[in-house]
Amino acid sequence: KKAKNYTQNKRAKKMSGTDPNKALKKADGYMKTTLTRWKPDHVSAAIYYEQAAEGFKLLDDKEKAIISYERLANVNEQLNDFWATGRACQEAGQLLLELKDAQCLAHLERAAQLFFGTNNHDKGLQMLLKCAEFHQEQGDLEGTKSFYEQGKEHVVNENLVNQLQMALEPYMNFLVENEMYAEAIDVYQAELDIAESGNKQSKIIKDSLAIVALHLLLKDDVSAKIALSDFSAKYGSFSGAMESEVARKLIDAYQDGDQEEFKKQATRSVWSNVEAQIYRKVRRIQVPPKTAVIEATTDSTGEGEATGGLSLI
Repeated sequence: KKAKNYTQNKRAKKMSGTDPNKALKKADGYMKTTLTRWKPDHVSAAIYYEQAAEGFKLLDDKEKAIISYERLANVNEQLNDFWATGRACQEAGQLLLELKDAQCLAHLERAAQLFFGTNNHDKGLQMLLKCAEFHQEQGDLEGTKSFYEQGKEHVVNENLVNQLQMALEPYMNFLVENEMYAEAIDVYQAELDIAESGNKQSKIIKDSLAIVALHLLLKDDVSAKIALSDFSAKYGSFSGAMESEVARKLIDAYQDGDQEEFKKQATRSVWSNVEAQIYRKVRRIQVPPKTAVIEATTDSTGEGEATGGLSLI
């Protein structure tokens, strides 16, 4: 153990150019005013805070590394180097994340906003996803959802076609896994709108089928049929695809109370293009008898409205 620590110390000193404790002390010194230095020397302080942080990180002294990265972030912000500020926040947040400390969230979220401000969308989204994953591990569904939603809003507002899968797929999977189907429809619709603007035909086809399936999971075959009709009319790529045929036959089988046909359509190969959480749940749908499928509801004018329903095993 002593030999290992000695080797780590030598590597840390070599990497930082000095002992990390001395580098941290020197950096703090540059932040103080003296008779000959009337204001903090942020440039010199940044150099030594970074050396200290890297040295402590190599020594696996997470607490001192976090302190060094936090001070480095503040100094870089004073220098208006927002990308470097984001990197320092990311490093501090990652170390706190490894310690399972909730303070990681503030650092990672700050890093995300700084990366977005420097048009580094991938890194910004990665920070928000880490925050969502932290909440998910804690069993905090609302906290998880809030960070996924931040990522979705950024992708939508910036129309980030190339970041759709990175930002939205984990969110979709989370919502479907937790049976938040209505919210999942909103996210799929957001992806569908961006995919349309970017002419991403494969995503248009996938999302159209997924939305139809989610309506069925909500026990709402009427909305599923309306969505199918709208997508078929709007997207030529979908109307001519096998996914459209499968969606139509799936709804018909449900409305006919035909469990065997429903199962056949729910196990077609096209479902491999849709997120696994959806097609696994679709395959578990138990179609109700035909007599229970359509219920007539009459309003005050005497006009009827058809509503549907299905049940899950």
